[in-house]
Amino acid sequence: MTEEHDKLLKSFESRISMLLQKMDSYQSQLATLKDNYDRKNKELMHAHKTIVELQEKYDNLKIAKTVALSKTDIKDGKLRLSKMMREIDNCIALLND
Repeated sequence: MTEEHDKLLKSFESRISMLLQKMDSYQSQLATLKDNYDRKNKELMHAHKTIVELQEKYDNLKIAKTVALSKTDIKDGKLRLSKMMREIDNCIALLND
């Protein structure tokens, strides 16, 4: 029975050795995957930060454009009002004559 036990023991040792090799391989793969995950997570965070910054710039640009349009509208309104006032003054002058 000793010879049979030796065979079983050697078979067991070889299986354990194969399992240890697979475990080392899987640990190496896991480390690589963790590194990739961390790198991708950093890229994602950077992209998210960029998106937030661009959204803020876009919002500021929309506000600035609205203000610029408002200033133009005010200027045009003042010009039309001045023209109407001159026409009214002309009408009053004609009525007084």
